[in-house]
Amino acid sequence: MRLFFGFTLFVSLFMMMACQPSRPGSNSNIALNWDASDKLIHGSTAAESSRFGLAMMIVRGEKWSTCSATIIGRRLILTAAHCLSHLQESPARLVLWRNPLTRDASGASQPSNADGLMEPIAEIVRHVRHPLFRDGDTQNGYDLAVGYTDRDFPADMAPVALAPKNWLALPILKFYFVGAGSKHPNPMMDQTAQTLQQGDVTGETTVTRASYMGWMGDAFSHSPLNPGDRLVSATESLQRTFICKGDSGGALVQRNDDGSSMQVGILVTTFMRKFEGQPVCYGSAMTSVPVSAHADWIQKTMLDLSNYSKAETR
Repeated sequence: MRLFFGFTLFVSLFMMMACQPSRPGSNSNIALNWDASDKLIHGSTAAESSRFGLAMMIVRGEKWSTCSATIIGRRLILTAAHCLSHLQESPARLVLWRNPLTRDASGASQPSNADGLMEPIAEIVRHVRHPLFRDGDTQNGYDLAVGYTDRDFPADMAPVALAPKNWLALPILKFYFVGAGSKHPNPMMDQTAQTLQQGDVTGETTVTRASYMGWMGDAFSHSPLNPGDRLVSATESLQRTFICKGDSGGALVQRNDDGSSMQVGILVTTFMRKFEGQPVCYGSAMTSVPVSAHADWIQKTMLDLSNYSKAETR
């Protein structure tokens, strides 16, 4: 009888824990011992980044800061919610920039500015942040926002495909990152518009679950991601190839063997380490909000923003 009572008590306690969301970062299966920042970027331009990647300049008078975004519709972008914080208290223009594209002899698209010269193409006139996002929480699994622009994007730019709800973060998948950044030797001192760049993420990308139930489920099999979950990419290669400034809101993209691409995450936090003789903030790991976990919210918000704009023009 005592054994049965003890077993029943254990099961009850476990179920109570399983139904409670964990504190941010409490279930991470990667040991991250470094200072957190929201800045990271690779050092080379590419046609892929120029087709759907955007730099977002937040302009307040003569001051500005930079984030990243991706095109998900004719006038719609996806970015990190924390990039759009405090806009009600301190209004700002949200100007989108891109690397211009040219065609080579074969007709393929190539970046026309290896030096990172960029051009403004649109402004965000309306945006919606996820209702569960909280300012100041760098480990928040709801750090995403959708924006609507004042004009259509240029014809040589196209939306990136978004991961569906049933997407699985399998260990065999290959990822790369697209976002805005700087080639300045000390990126935090760079006062110019950043370059859109991309680079491979060659290390392991794992899932940090928002609940004990999801974490326990992964012990037996992979399952689709849930709201609040996060993707953590940690790799030695980031220490050598990434420098920082303006990467928040950029895209973690799945690279398939057939050459196709699909956005699976939105970068929200970068972990930095300092290395002797290298720029001030090479990266060691980065955290992304999984797109698949919020597929329904993203689709609904895209539709709401589009319909609101149509109603305004009538």
